[in-house]
Amino acid sequence: GNPPYSYTRQPGNITNSSGTFSGLSNITYTITSTDANGCTKTTAITVTQPNFLSWTNLNQTNIVCYGQSTGAIDKTLNGGTGSFTYTLNPGNLSNTTGSFSGLSAGVYTMTGTDANGCTAATTFTLSQPPLLQINSVSNTIPSCVPGNDGTINVVVGGGTPAYAYSLNGGVNQISSTFNNIGVSVYTVQVTDFNGCTASSIVNVINPGVPSFNSFTVQHLSCYNIPTGVISSTA
Repeated sequence: GNPPYSYTRQPGNITNSSGTFSGLSNITYTITSTDANGCTKTTAITVTQPNFLSWTNLNQTNIVCYGQSTGAIDKTLNGGTGSFTYTLNPGNLSNTTGSFSGLSAGVYTMTGTDANGCTAATTFTLSQPPLLQINSVSNTIPSCVPGNDGTINVVVGGGTPAYAYSLNGGVNQISSTFNNIGVSVYTVQVTDFNGCTASSIVNVINPGVPSFNSFTVQHLSCYNIPTGVISSTA
């Protein structure tokens, strides 16, 4: 053909002299070139796009015990172009796997970015159980010294039921009451379903040994006649 040329794009019926068209969508366009003599040539061109960015493999691990940093998240992207980078906030952590661990409880936002700079974001919450704590420890003291008929009773809250109880590092039991307790200092430990623990110290005291305040003795008046008397005051 003979220059100059003009170019018309359809759909849109847009004409220019450069043959360059921008701001296009992912459809098929026809470009018609016209020379100075009015001769034309038309071609069809399809503009493609990458697949939609979407999240997959959405796995998360919540915190096991209150206050720990045992949370984890594993989220990866599908679609897009090329490899991905993942950024987690708060913390501004970044990697190419989409897996983050050592997280505490809270609300997080993960942003994935592909090779073309396209992004997708998702928000998730890592939860934690309430604080496991021993609310109270009560005891009854032994009735005599020595004796082992005392008891220790434990009241627990928080954590993740069910609970197990141990005394001085001994065998766990389901009951929150310990029997056959003697005078001593004990460490009570409670363990919840997740293995979280709390402990408290209880001192089981001596009930006190009976003592005598005074004695009076009246001896026998005559040989071998049982007229003696002992009087005691405790």
